[in-house]
Amino acid sequence: MASHLMYLIGLTTIALSSLVQSAPLDKYVSVVLHGDLSLFYGDESSLSSPPSTTGAIGINIEHEMNNDSTIYYIEQQRYGADWIAAGIFENDSTKIDKGLNILTWVFDKEEQDGDGSSVYRNSGDAVHSTSLFLEAATRAALLLSHSGLHSDVITSWEPHLQAMASFVSEHSAIDAYARDSNLEPFAHRYFLRAASLQGVSVLFGEEAGSLSAAASSLVEEGLSLQTEDGVLPERGGFDFNYQGIGLAYLGRYQQMIESVDTSAASSSACTASQSLFVDRVDSLGNVDTSDSTRINEQARSGRPKRLDYKTIAQGFISCSLESNNEASTSWHY
Repeated sequence: MASHLMYLIGLTTIALSSLVQSAPLDKYVSVVLHGDLSLFYGDESSLSSPPSTTGAIGINIEHEMNNDSTIYYIEQQRYGADWIAAGIFENDSTKIDKGLNILTWVFDKEEQDGDGSSVYRNSGDAVHSTSLFLEAATRAALLLSHSGLHSDVITSWEPHLQAMASFVSEHSAIDAYARDSNLEPFAHRYFLRAASLQGVSVLFGEEAGSLSAAASSLVEEGLSLQTEDGVLPERGGFDFNYQGIGLAYLGRYQQMIESVDTSAASSSACTASQSLFVDRVDSLGNVDTSDSTRINEQARSGRPKRLDYKTIAQGFISCSLESNNEASTSWHY
């Protein structure tokens, strides 16, 4: 763990001169496929737990083994996006195919069950689980599209992702009767949902910009939660893991749009967050999570949650990119 953190903090470097003039999607891809992530993309165990032959991951394997009688979470399939990123990063079609198999498990289940919407609506923790999967699936599709790969697959995903985006948007509107009660205690979820909705908008377009507007509103609301000392609250306080994850999702959203105002707000969020990370990592890379509010939570598997180094690293890289030149240098401490 410590060596991962030293790599994450010590080598999070962005070549700003080559990225500042790039199109937003180029920036997005450059962060997800940044060279400093080779440690993770080269280690299959960091991508996901082993999938079944059908592509099921984690608790979803148990769901299959029990003849679909136990709960499933479509969010478990989000790790397919990491396999696809690793495959593109390493020019490895086998990894890309494995990632596609993991993601399409959800769409195959929709066809098998005969009612597409029921698959995500009946998932455990339905709205949050759908938003996690949707963000990952759109990220995978954006990477594939940018690389000129599997355009037929992306096209086949469109109706599924559009429907999921409507579902997430419907349950995220601030004045909606159906707003998900699991959104408010977790700041990172505002940015997660924004990135998922904006990803669908970028991929497939939309009428009247409704998804983009919903995404923008979520980002504004999420940023408004940041405290004076930089905390993006999780269950009422600071959490090392989810602070970094939240910055990653915020960065992904920002890199898909062209907005000076949002970029400035993202940069401010990063600057305010910086000391929170520095103060909790010692010279050996050990992380002090004693005051993290969610460190004792369990994952869907029932095992303790672990620091998501890969996503936190992307949050740091995004902050390096979104900050001005002087501030960005301090992100590789």
